Amino acid sequence: MNYSKLSRYFLPGDKSTRRALPTGLVALIALAAADFSLGEDYRLHSLYLFPFAYIAIHCARPGMAVFAGAVTFGLQSTVLLQYPIPLHTKLVSLLVSLSVVCLTGGLARSLRNTLRTTYHNATHDTLTGLHNRRSFDDLLAMEISRQKRFGSCFSLLLLDLDRFKELNDTHGHAAGDHALRLTAEALKRCTRESDTVARLGGDEFIVLLPNASQADCATIVAHIAQRIREAMATAGYTITASMGTKTFDTQPDSAENALRQVDDALYAAKAGGRNLCVNR
Repeated sequence: MNYSKLSRYFLPGDKSTRRALPTGLVALIALAAADFSLGEDYRLHSLYLFPFAYIAIHCARPGMAVFAGAVTFGLQSTVLLQYPIPLHTKLVSLLVSLSVVCLTGGLARSLRNTLRTTYHNATHDTLTGLHNRRSFDDLLAMEISRQKRFGSCFSLLLLDLDRFKELNDTHGHAAGDHALRLTAEALKRCTRESDTVARLGGDEFIVLLPNASQADCATIVAHIAQRIREAMATAGYTITASMGTKTFDTQPDSAENALRQVDDALYAAKAGGRNLCVNR
């Protein structure tokens, strides 16, 4: 299942935030106009909760949800007050509408947080906070599709920690987890915002570098190696990193083929004595 593509349509995110408020407000105004025209016999004001919930779920800032709630209640009140019903009935209906709007807003914001947390947990490694294998596979497939469409290049960098098992055996798994977090931090600091850093499992990490030539990749590799050495030395660990890289100027046959090629490069780095990088 491609979680990255699904998130475009169902998960609250930056793109949906930009269109949620205007789309929801247009729907609210249209409903209010229809409700006003049809009159008391139809009473459409309960339907206002759907565009309001859409806004509350997809807008990042709570203030937008509060504004949308105020608009929703204001439109409901305006239409309700024009009904030819007793005043006390109007007041009770207004209180009910206000309560329902507040409850809907609270539930929608809670749902937003749950959706985002669930998606993050499904696509990220809990220890390092990096993308996990499933998420990375989706993103790599998307990058290959983008390359096919636009003809650009990309690079892959596969990293494996040297003597990681010795660290676990000597200092315990807590030290091993610490080393993994230090590596993840080094990778995030040395890569660009457009790059994707993932932990494939164990002590193996991979970086997707869109629009990165072989020279760009070599520069990033040098920075990563230096930062990992410094971080591990500060922590008192005798840990280094072996890396394999591959720059794809033409589209690979598949994501699996791309990963196999960069894995061959890493294997060569390990076989060559470790603590070095091999480009294929």
